[in-house]
Amino acid sequence: MKVAIAIFVTLILVNTLYSQWEPEINISNSPDTTSFTSPNNSWCIASSGSFVHAVWWESLGLAGDIWYRRSINNGVNWETKIQLTSGQRSETPAIAVSGPYVHCVWRDDRNERNEIYYRRSTDNGATWDEDARPLKFNTEDENSESPSIAVSGSYVHVVWAHTRTAEEDTYAIYYIRSTDN
Repeated sequence: MKVAIAIFVTLILVNTLYSQWEPEINISNSPDTTSFTSPNNSWCIASSGSFVHAVWWESLGLAGDIWYRRSINNGVNWETKIQLTSGQRSETPAIAVSGPYVHCVWRDDRNERNEIYYRRSTDNGATWDEDARPLKFNTEDENSESPSIAVSGSYVHVVWAHTRTAEEDTYAIYYIRSTDN
């Protein structure tokens, strides 16, 4: 009898451990057949307190845009999505958060070459500053890819792959930081 009770209790505990995930939610509000979300090597979700922030790339043709959406109650409900870029070929977004500061980077080729752009919110993603290109090089054949971002307090850290030659397979990893958000 003791063995049967032990097996029953074990089965209930194992079942409880594997049943803590809630159903998925389509936060892009896009049917799978009309949009394409890129495979992404960057962080696409970040949270602080009860705020959850997500970014992704969405495309209906050659141009792709970066979209953002937030939840203020740990992912239970999601507010209206916000388009962070418009009409460029923007891809591989990454997001980081520290307190009310939300930071986003992505690759963009609006100037006929791949460059890393940055955008920030100071109010938990409710509004966003204009995008900027803090990673400026003085060569015409630059090519930047795959940005990633991290934040600790007021320090914002960004790394990306970059080449300064016409040969696109000679990338190096570069780093830049901000000390004041």
